[in-house]
Amino acid sequence: MFYSFVNPLVREEIGIRMVSGITQNQGWFLWMTDSDGVYDLYALPGEHDNSANYLIKYYPSPEEEVFASYSDTEKKIRKEVLFEKGAPKYGDRESILADHFIIGFLDILWEDEAIWLQLTVNEENVENGKSQIPVIQLSNTFYSRLLRSLCFLTKSPPSIILTKTNLTPTATVRQFVNILIPNMEDKTRLISGICTTIGVNQNRFVDSATVGEQWCPLFIEDRDNLMPAPSDFIDGKWWELSSKAAIMLPKELRL
Repeated sequence: MFYSFVNPLVREEIGIRMVSGITQNQGWFLWMTDSDGVYDLYALPGEHDNSANYLIKYYPSPEEEVFASYSDTEKKIRKEVLFEKGAPKYGDRESILADHFIIGFLDILWEDEAIWLQLTVNEENVENGKSQIPVIQLSNTFYSRLLRSLCFLTKSPPSIILTKTNLTPTATVRQFVNILIPNMEDKTRLISGICTTIGVNQNRFVDSATVGEQWCPLFIEDRDNLMPAPSDFIDGKWWELSSKAAIMLPKELRL
């Protein structure tokens, strides 16, 4: 997947300036083209061979507007701990910063010819007058661009896009799932099976603000138009890059 981050032409299409050299077992630092801060895809211990779990962190630049929304503790850490090109040293990343700057959670699962990417964001309730980190916006920017890379490499846009929103006493928990099904001519059976397994009503039309315990479909291939209208949670680049892959991606790297 990270070939697309190495190729400068594709990286420009995706919207990523640079990727760090941290190993797969530790995660990656990523710099976006339109922000001054640095994303940290922080790897968590996994229990299964067909899944990977990560924290998504964002280390803001002190010059960014979003910096003001961080806690006093995080602002102090960002100013006092040594950062290079906006990223912390490995030792600090694993100690002082371990429980800070978290904006979301990413879970990746590959099973039965499908690739699942689930984003979970806890939007904490805040008191009146207190600033709030825009965790939805920050997390979705990272999630969307990671998906651009995967859609490019697999030459496949999402076949299913789901959302679920739950309310807790302290936060609004928002979840988004994109499911890609590459290299499968008859996707209808698998799409139907996935929807049945997780209790998705394929005939239900919702928006991302719907609250409830069940997964709700924002897009299902064959049910909706070939490409849904772009929105805050649906990126037209997912379809555009999957088409461009046939031209830009070397044959030996195509899945």
